[in-house]
Amino acid sequence: MKPAKIAPRLTRIMLVDDHFMARIGLALPINQQPDMGVIAEACNGQEALELYRQHLPDVVIMDYALPDITGPEVVTAIRQEFPGARVLLLSAHEGDEHIHRAIEAGVCGYLTKNSDHAH
Repeated sequence: MKPAKIAPRLTRIMLVDDHFMARIGLALPINQQPDMGVIAEACNGQEALELYRQHLPDVVIMDYALPDITGPEVVTAIRQEFPGARVLLLSAHEGDEHIHRAIEAGVCGYLTKNSDHAH
């Protein structure tokens, strides 16, 4: 008897960015992966908090600059309630001060939006 094939567990991702096109640009390649899927999208920090509580994603990909509160402030709020939350912060800012704020908030990673895939 052949062993049953076990489907890979889907990594559930939530996107947080106030720009619709940015969310689409992230969602398309993620959803093409067999083991990943976007389960929620938020356009501001308050919505991100609500959707995180509702969906409990495995990973959050969040913009640094949101219209209501900053990404690091959202990360701090999420991690106070859910200490194991994993958040990757995307930012147009490259300065040490922004990176330091993100790390203090508890992000798992920090990527600049102008990162070149060739490097």
